[in-house]
Amino acid sequence: MPDFKNKLIEVCTECGRACCWQGQFMCSESLGADTELKTVAELQAKDYGESEDYWSDERLSLLFGDPAPHGYREDARLEKNQ
Repeated sequence: MPDFKNKLIEVCTECGRACCWQGQFMCSESLGADTELKTVAELQAKDYGESEDYWSDERLSLLFGDPAPHGYREDARLEKNQ
């Protein structure tokens, strides 16, 4: 499995969540916020309020383009839920 601990993720400067600046679940300060880069290790070590699945090896494999382990595909999971 690739090591993602030092990969950088762009997050909201106010709440520290990636899902905020991406517009998925915006914090109350998002309109005036900027973005900053944090390592995956930083995001995993501190609870910023995102699901721990957000930083799973499977999800990070998709994000960084590394081969997905065990044939994991995000769209396959979505198809199951429909």
